[in-house]
Amino acid sequence: MRKKNQSLISIAFCLALVWPVFLSAQNNAPDSLKVSNGSKVAVHVSDVTYDCAMGIRFNWSVKNSSSDTIYVYTTFLTGRAADLLGYDQSTNTILIPTSVKSEVSFPPYSYPEPAFRLLAPQELLEGVFAEPISSQLSCKTLVPKKLTLEVAWGSDPSQVMTEISRIKKEGKVHPANPIIHWANLARSDPVLIKYLGRK
Repeated sequence: MRKKNQSLISIAFCLALVWPVFLSAQNNAPDSLKVSNGSKVAVHVSDVTYDCAMGIRFNWSVKNSSSDTIYVYTTFLTGRAADLLGYDQSTNTILIPTSVKSEVSFPPYSYPEPAFRLLAPQELLEGVFAEPISSQLSCKTLVPKKLTLEVAWGSDPSQVMTEISRIKKEGKVHPANPIIHWANLARSDPVLIKYLGRK
């Protein structure tokens, strides 16, 4: 019984030594572990309209809510979507991606030059997006109630640009692949879509 008590006392003593160190490590964790990507970059969408002849159009804004300089991938921020449109049937929400979602193992016939916009802390970037009627987007096949915009952003893209140049010269895989590994993704809250010319 005495030996058992001594063991319990030893365990308690060890915990008393280790616990403050554990708490200190938790409190000193890097900000990147505490803050989600979405809280560093705020994406907002407004005035979303869907014309069955013209397509979807809306205003957007991207704000750097952090204390660090960031870069936003802007190549597709005016339209069209960079990849297949996403659709959540349970919420009847369409997702507009402005960057490629996954790696492509073959080169495209053509692809726009990558563009990145520096955003200083608390700086706001605004614009208008338009997605035309297509095989993906048609009032006959897709009639969502809400829309969400997804924006790619990250740190200095200099290395990404170098890698894209190398891939273009080799011509074996898609030049957007490096952006996938560079990018963080931020989404807007779902916004209701107003249908034009419909009762």
